[in-house]
Parts: sequence; structure tokens; C-alpha cells
Amino acid sequence: MKIDCKDITFTYDQVYALHKLNLEISSGELVALLGPSGCGKTTLLRIIAGLLPMQEGALLYNQEDITRWTPQMRNTAMVFQSYALFPHLTVLENVAYGLHAKSVNRKEANKKAKAYLEKVHLQGMEDRKIQELSGGQQQRVALARALVLSPDVLLFDEPLSNLDEKLRVKMRREIRMLQRESGITTLYVTHDQEEAMAIADRIVVMDSGHIQQIGTPETVYHEPANRFVADFMGVSNMISKDGQTRMYRPENIVLKSGGGEKGVVKWTEHLGSIQQVCFDSQYGELIAQRFSKDAAGYVLKKGDNLAFELHGSGRKL
Repeated sequence: MKIDCKDITFTYDQVYALHKLNLEISSGELVALLGPSGCGKTTLLRIIAGLLPMQEGALLYNQEDITRWTPQMRNTAMVFQSYALFPHLTVLENVAYGLHAKSVNRKEANKKAKAYLEKVHLQGMEDRKIQELSGGQQQRVALARALVLSPDVLLFDEPLSNLDEKLRVKMRREIRMLQRESGITTLYVTHDQEEAMAIADRIVVMDSGHIQQIGTPETVYHEPANRFVADFMGVSNMISKDGQTRMYRPENIVLKSGGGEKGVVKWTEHLGSIQQVCFDSQYGELIAQRFSKDAAGYVLKKGDNLAFELHGSGRKL
């Protein structure tokens, strides 16, 4: 299902949540809507689902104007941050619920629900109550409940934010695998840059109701369109040289034991396999990264002198 958003506008109390937003999503594509709280990404998701009426603009599915269609007419399925499962129903009953609502007979609905529970690795848990499941298992039930409906469009609203880090990484891989397998056009709302880069074909970076950049994860990280994108997509060092401001990522600043330009350490952080080093330089405060194994014989602490080199020409902003 191809989605076209044309000049979509929505306001809350005369403040623009979305302002003349235009976006095309190809059939079978997984697009992440990324931005800070209040940027308009969830508003856009709910408009596409039909849960909010846009005030201006049009929404097209495969070139057909569906702006006035009800949610039931759009054949979309949404996975919520809170899972929105029914606590009084079993796992199987939760997954089959939407099929029953579409008048699928009970035998066929349960057969299909069991097949999708197997896809999300919950076989054998059909008769459990929702409150007996872990957060990750509940998220799998919510995913199966959405997929079982064979939707044209699949919508995710911060689906992994309630899970711990290790489980988030595992679940985003499973979501991506299932999406590729099904080929369903998917929009995925998140404020987590790493999650967006790991899961998406393209990322839409939003701020204050406007799209700041659309591109592949590699493009928006290495070639940000402006300072907002550069800052939001991770640590960025802004360096002014020869009358121009250029952006260098921490991995493009190479620390050395001698030679090169000089700096003084302000602080260091050990982030598992990566060590982050913040230091003062002639360009102001900079942050560099290096592998912790490379730092083992070259320990830095606050106040230490260091040398560094800038790799590449940086991104002009």
C-alpha cells in the first residue's frame, strides 16, 4: 500500500502540531517517524489511522483519496506503547478478537490466531491471562493481534519504550523480520535515534510539525540537512574553520598519544565497548570516541593533555 500525505495540517489550541506536511511512503516500506516529544509524529500516525481528523490536506492510499474514510474502512492496524490488551481475555482470545469483530467464524479465527502466535514465538501460551505475561510477551501478543488482521498499513506508536534495553534490541529485530516477511507498509514512531536507524528503510526527522529531513539511516546520520538533524541524530561536534562551520561525529575525531592538534580532557565515560572523551580544544569543547580495548594502554583522566586529528572534511552546515 502506497501512502501519500499531502499538505496535512493539524492544530491543538491554535498551535500547529503539523503544518502543510507532505510525505510519500512506498508500498512495503518501513518508515520511522523520529523526533522529540511534541514534534507531531504521533499526531501524524493517528491521522493516518483515522483516529484524528486532519483540518487541511489529503491522505491517499494507492492514489485513492481516503481523507474522509473511517478507521474501519482503512484496513490499518496499530500497536500501541501501552499494548492495549484486554486483561479479561486469554492470549488467544486477544489475538483473535479483531477477526471475530470482522465476523470470521470462531474455528478459522482461532486457527489463524494460533499461527500468528507461533510466528511471535508464543506457541503454548494460548490459554494464559495477559497479567501472567512479561512485558516482552505482552508486546508479542499486541504484534500478533495486529498482524493477524492482514492490514494494508501497520502503525507502531513507541512500541518498545516500556521494555528494558536488551529486550528492546531483540524485539526491534523481530519486528523488522516480520515486517519484511509480510511486506506490509509500516510507519514506526519513536524518539530513539538508535532504534530508528536499526529498524527503518527511511527515517523522517520531525520538529515542531515540520519535516526536517527524509533519508536512509546512513544519510540522516552522516549527511544531516541542518543543525537540528545533526544534533538530534547523535553527538555532533561543530567546528568553525576558514569561515565555515562543519560537523564531525565523535568517531571522526581520532585521539593520539602524540602529534596532531592539542586538547585537555574534561571528562570520560566508559560505555561498554566504547569510551567517550570530552576535551577542550582550539575549536571549543569536542567529544571523541574510541574502542575501550584501544584505550587499555592509554588511560585518560580529567586534566590530561591529549593530541587529536580530524578525519575527513566534515559535513558543511
